[in-house]
Amino acid sequence: MAVHHNLLIILALCFACLIELPSSLILAGATGGQWVVVVNGNSEASLTLANVYAQLRDIPAINMIVLDDVPEQERINVNQFRKSILEPVLREIDARRLSGRIQGIAYSADFPTAINLAPDLKAIESRPQYLTPIGSINGCTYLFRYCMRKDPNIVQLESNLYAGSSTDRYFAQPFFSDDRTAWISAKRASKDGNHSAAANSLSELFDRHPYQFPVAFESAVEFAKAKLNDKAIEMLEKAIAANWSFRSRIETEPAFADLKKLNRFSFLLEACGNDEFDFMPTRGFQSMAFYAPNGVAGPNQNEGISYMLSIVLGVTRGEGTSLRQAIEQLTRSARADYQRPQGQFYFSATPDARSQARQPGFPIAIERLKKLGYRGEIITSIMPMRKPQCLGVMIGRSTFDWSSSGSKLMEGAIAENMTSLGGVMEPGSNQTKLTEFLLQGAAASSGTVTEPYSIQAKFPHAMMHAYYADGLTLAEAFYSAISGPYQLLIVGDPLCQPFANSPDVRLEHWSLSQPELRLKFELSAQPRLNGPSPAYLELFVDGVPIASGPFSRMFDLKLSNASPGYHELGMIVIDDSNARSKRELRKPFILGGPEEQVKLELALPLPKEEIKLRVATQSNADRIDIRHLSRTIASTTESMAELSVPQIRVGYGPAIFQAVAIRNGLEVFSEPLIVNIPLP
Repeated sequence: MAVHHNLLIILALCFACLIELPSSLILAGATGGQWVVVVNGNSEASLTLANVYAQLRDIPAINMIVLDDVPEQERINVNQFRKSILEPVLREIDARRLSGRIQGIAYSADFPTAINLAPDLKAIESRPQYLTPIGSINGCTYLFRYCMRKDPNIVQLESNLYAGSSTDRYFAQPFFSDDRTAWISAKRASKDGNHSAAANSLSELFDRHPYQFPVAFESAVEFAKAKLNDKAIEMLEKAIAANWSFRSRIETEPAFADLKKLNRFSFLLEACGNDEFDFMPTRGFQSMAFYAPNGVAGPNQNEGISYMLSIVLGVTRGEGTSLRQAIEQLTRSARADYQRPQGQFYFSATPDARSQARQPGFPIAIERLKKLGYRGEIITSIMPMRKPQCLGVMIGRSTFDWSSSGSKLMEGAIAENMTSLGGVMEPGSNQTKLTEFLLQGAAASSGTVTEPYSIQAKFPHAMMHAYYADGLTLAEAFYSAISGPYQLLIVGDPLCQPFANSPDVRLEHWSLSQPELRLKFELSAQPRLNGPSPAYLELFVDGVPIASGPFSRMFDLKLSNASPGYHELGMIVIDDSNARSKRELRKPFILGGPEEQVKLELALPLPKEEIKLRVATQSNADRIDIRHLSRTIASTTESMAELSVPQIRVGYGPAIFQAVAIRNGLEVFSEPLIVNIPLP
């Protein structure tokens, strides 16, 4: 696993035409190389869980951020959170040139889980009782833009514009900027019967915001009402090209009655997707996109808000699990990827107010699951009883004992409970914690960190399970279904994706020509049975993006300004499904001759309290560092030395080390060394 070092500059891309594409096409979904893992450097549990997760999910070392000033309390003030956690993490992401790539931030064990937002909420006059001032570490990270600018709107129930909702929302106000007025004027013209003026105004708005497919559709409706059929067809074609995928909505629109007589109408219907026009369809998350008030993703920061996915990998203190249990839980979830398991989803509908709040969403989720080939069932018991294959579970109860149900959670399942204190990790509460589901095999669960009141918006909508079954990663599925996430603590594996059906990817015919610094290779990406096809490709060198574009097979890359030593070429293939699922390959390669390399090896076979590592280089170096999780833990100015690393500084599990020789500011990396340190 390479860490960030001297970037290789691409001089030529032969046999493939890679260009920058709109973020709406290529940035959805996520792989291990697109998540940052934040580690408490003073916690063995945090270091250990990070070691394990880095190996399970192939997280590059450049993506591991170790913090040494993490507060020990479970609940902290928002100013502490910004100073000690959020600000340092965001700075490191920028400093490591990862800003255009990272989709999410995962926290390892031993981080505060509850954030007191009261200092930021003073501007809200007569704050409603249900907008309680305690947020979760996940919610405050996902809503980082609100948190960093001390915006009290972080507590609003529709702060997450990425979250799915009724498709009627597409036709709500799309703009934050001055174009809000133009939209209102167009709608007023339509209401007054001046359809031609409304159509032209909406068309002009779409020209300025060509990702706003609902605006194009509305313009088509107005042109049709004005009997300007050719213009209506043109705007429908533009709407479909921009991502309108609701064929039935076109077919049932009364204004299009005359358009149906035209040949062009039949052709555009064939080109249009056939998503249900009831609840927003599945869509992969994009950290670089800005979500508009009507939920549409675009590139304009003045017309939307961007977010950052966030999950806690494990809670190993208070009401959490043991470290071993957290490791077992993450290991189980990693096994579930791409397995497309069989079973059922269960939604508990009981008289309990905790259950009733989410019941209106059950039928639409079950219908969407049915279209995906899965069965969802509404049950009247607290839990599904004696069900051997639970793919997902949604209940509402203050206390429960899953083991008494006789049911089994499948690997990769999301199971969660709507109750007041399921995410309060401090000892003392008598409500069942979210960790109950983790201990019983779930890939993730969630709960609020304070009294939230019985409000659907603060908890996942039932459509979470349909989005998950349609191929989203676990983290995407959660946040695509929570419109007001500021209080929800989510614990588990963000990258779990048991229902993804993305193509199998292989690297073939690899060759490296040292004198010319030239890489040649081919990529093979074969669709699985009834699965999506490869559509797009992203290339990285040592974690830094270098190119993206339509999927290609053959590559001839000429490199320049490349330091000797260990490097990695990263390749991410994105499919053409709604989820835009991704497969990532990384290929290591070494540049330079033996005299330029730096070597790292274990000096003693069994590490105990101290790990003995041997470093050596034949070339002059100002110093040699040994790094673990991207931080330097030992150094020497000798060209050959044996260094001791205290075990407490790296934790247990598969610790990954690299030696880095610094020569006149140039960093030369060794191959990674994995040292398995057994848990005591």
